[in-house]
Amino acid sequence: MVSLYLEYFEITGDEYTLIPIIVGGYDDLPDLVEATVTTEISPNAGELVKLIRHDLVDVRDGMLSLQLGNEEFVRGVSGSVWFRLENSGQEEIEIITATNAGK
Repeated sequence: MVSLYLEYFEITGDEYTLIPIIVGGYDDLPDLVEATVTTEISPNAGELVKLIRHDLVDVRDGMLSLQLGNEEFVRGVSGSVWFRLENSGQEEIEIITATNAGK
């Protein structure tokens, strides 16, 4: 059994986020494992809501490695950033980019 705990984070009510879970060093995991995910929500001081979900999770080899870089930024002037994404796995990935705040 492997227990993992994520650090505390917040998201707003109209937001979503993908939280990757990396389990390193276990080369003997089967292709499909049982997982229990517990989400704790504290909507108000002294209140706690626990959402507990049991599921089967695919185990895969490989990972994505992301590097971000930028030129020097100057206030009030346009700047440039770059990224490098390496896919060491066998599955194809799709990258969607946008400019002008996605408009």
